[in-house]
This record gives sequence, structure tokens and C-alpha cells, in this order.
Amino acid sequence: MTAQLPRIIGKQPALDDRKRQVASIFIWTRVTGGEHLFAPRPLEQTQPQQIQRAWAARRPTTWHQLVGRPDPGPHYAALRRLLGEYADDLINRVDAGALSPIE
Repeated sequence: MTAQLPRIIGKQPALDDRKRQVASIFIWTRVTGGEHLFAPRPLEQTQPQQIQRAWAARRPTTWHQLVGRPDPGPHYAALRRLLGEYADDLINRVDAGALSPIE
């Protein structure tokens, strides 16, 4: 999925475990209709406390860039589109019985 993101001139956006965790939260909220604050955070939970606090401090800004802005930059716009397509495909597969909801 990251290979489909546009190349950015200058400083490249981070594509690390923290961003993967936010992507997971995005998909979870889209599939379940749940509130992002209640999404599971398995990657974050494996991190040391200091890292967990740093991720928690950045989460609102990253979430706003991904979901809240009507005019996100090219990185977040593309990421939003790709994650949305993935989540919609997952929803369709579960609804069609092709995938168990607990897989």
C-alpha cells in the first residue's frame, strides 16, 4: 500500500509503526463504525511507556490530518483514499461471507 503513495518532494512523511497504528485505527473505525478513541492499539501497547506517551501526544494531530481536514496534503489524501478502499473491500468481503469478522 505504501508503494501507491505519491512521492513527496523534500522531507518524506514517516511510514513507521506509529503511522501503521493510525492506519489500523482508521480501518477499524470504518469497518466497525466505532469511535477512534476506542480502537484497539496493539502496536502501541507493545512499545515502552515513553514511546506510548509520545504516540498518544501525536495521535490527535495525525488523526486530524488523516480524517479531519477537508484539504489534506497529497500524502494524507492518498493515504485516506487507499485506507478507505481497503476498509470498504474488507467490509464487502465480510458481508459476502468470504471472510469471518474475527479473521
